[in-house]
Amino acid sequence: MNRLLPILLAVTIGSLVATASFAQIPETYTNLKLLPKDIQKRQLMQRMRGFNKALGVKCYFCHKGEEGQPLSTFDFASNENKHKVVARTMMTMTREINTKHLKDLGSKDNPARISCNTCHQGQKHPEEKPE
Repeated sequence: MNRLLPILLAVTIGSLVATASFAQIPETYTNLKLLPKDIQKRQLMQRMRGFNKALGVKCYFCHKGEEGQPLSTFDFASNENKHKVVARTMMTMTREINTKHLKDLGSKDNPARISCNTCHQGQKHPEEKPE
């Protein structure tokens, strides 16, 4: 029982933190350029977490806000952060590669696709690899 307690405590704390962060995200979105205007909060958060993981960054990397501050203080609609503009360009590039250049590769059940992680692999900037 003593070994189980720290695990249960960690899971409980993690759930509370995730719930608190989720609650700080606005219910309506403005300035969506590439994502569907009617995207559900859960879908949007999954997408953002995917970016976080693929680039190894937090929300303030692309959005106007300060590290360590509550998400409720962020201006998610702002385009002031240059990384947000770059992210949109990269999303457009990825979409074009997948729909135009890779569309006939792979199979119906396993289509050929790239994602942010294909190049970034958890890094803000993909490292140049020697040939």
